[in-house]
Amino acid sequence: MWEVKIGEIIKKKREKLGIRQADLCGGICTVSTLSKIENGLMFPTSFKLRYLMERLGIDTEQYFILSSGREIELNNVLEELNNSFKTEPKSAGETLKKAYDLMNEDNAAERQTVGAYSLRNDILEQKKPFETIAAEALELLRITHPDLSSEVAERSLYSKTEWNILIDYGKTLVLIGDKERALEVLSKVRQYLARKYMDYELIREGYETVTLGIVEILVSLGRFVEADTYSDELIEVFSKNKGMANLAEVMINRTIIAINLKKSPDCVKRMIKQTREVIKMDKGIETAERFDDYIRKECGHL
Repeated sequence: MWEVKIGEIIKKKREKLGIRQADLCGGICTVSTLSKIENGLMFPTSFKLRYLMERLGIDTEQYFILSSGREIELNNVLEELNNSFKTEPKSAGETLKKAYDLMNEDNAAERQTVGAYSLRNDILEQKKPFETIAAEALELLRITHPDLSSEVAERSLYSKTEWNILIDYGKTLVLIGDKERALEVLSKVRQYLARKYMDYELIREGYETVTLGIVEILVSLGRFVEADTYSDELIEVFSKNKGMANLAEVMINRTIIAINLKKSPDCVKRMIKQTREVIKMDKGIETAERFDDYIRKECGHL
């Protein structure tokens, strides 16, 4: 029953969006396999299913009751990795080994998903040259998008894992000083996430992260007018959704933009005060004091 229902959901959404089978399943499975899934004759592994549904913009959380024991265990290990990155980054290495042990090498979606966590770990540890990490990010994307160039195809379909890799690829380009190319990559990712057929809740966090990355790059390039437009949009998202994971970073950039655009002294003072309060609440008094030092030394304000 579930096999038929999920196949129908995929087929109906794909046809509604006018997407060819070959474009949806590229790099994940064959057209023949997708046809069997859509007609209820085959049930995919949970990772392949996630990729197919996320490429269509469907929220996947409710559809994984039929995962195998190994897939459930791998998902649990990946969740553990997520927590490690947030709380104990140094312990992520051992957990990553568990993920590789559980991974099915023949499953492109699993190989890429685990590889995405390894990429994130490399960025956090900074033990490899960032040029190497950027090249590895592209190779990781080519597991499911073999023809992908460093320019990044605008009209390709991406799962959440795939566009997270694109975001990390953009970040590494910034770190190696290739800011113009990073801006191009992140702008294309943002365009993709903004497509109207994508489920908003599914992509909101990624959309915010990418837009913030664009703001930071534009600020570093001295393109403050453009940065101001994107920054205003982020504040609008915050107001609409009553929250944002990166609010402190957004406020810091807004303050720097306001100073460089020579907005009124009262406006700048108000923004500095608001930003300091957000930083203090979100990241603590020491970080707020570092912000004060930065504003005083770099921008001549406090």
